[in-house]
Amino acid sequence: MNFESASIVAVIIGAAMLLASMVYALVRTLSIQARLKRISNSPAFIAASELPQAGERISAGIEKLQAASDRWDGLSERLTAARDASTRLQSGIDSVAACVIDLLETFAPSQRGTASE
Repeated sequence: MNFESASIVAVIIGAAMLLASMVYALVRTLSIQARLKRISNSPAFIAASELPQAGERISAGIEKLQAASDRWDGLSERLTAARDASTRLQSGIDSVAACVIDLLETFAPSQRGTASE
């Protein structure tokens, strides 16, 4: 076998190896693509892809709860202020009532303790 025929055989072997490696890469690519398609159609992947949307809904719900909490805090503060004002008003009414009783006793004394005959 001379050098020329050996080089032709080497070129043919190299071309066959190149063709085989390209076929292997194509088969590998197709199998990976099929696996990715199976994974993307799986319920777990679908559920995982919906997580960001669920997170946004949860975030919106938390913001609504925070707003409701703020309203309840404001209502609680107003009720506390109304209770305090009511207590002060009751104290004022008690003072006025005591003054009226004192004035009535002074200007129109009752006849308590005397027997009516």
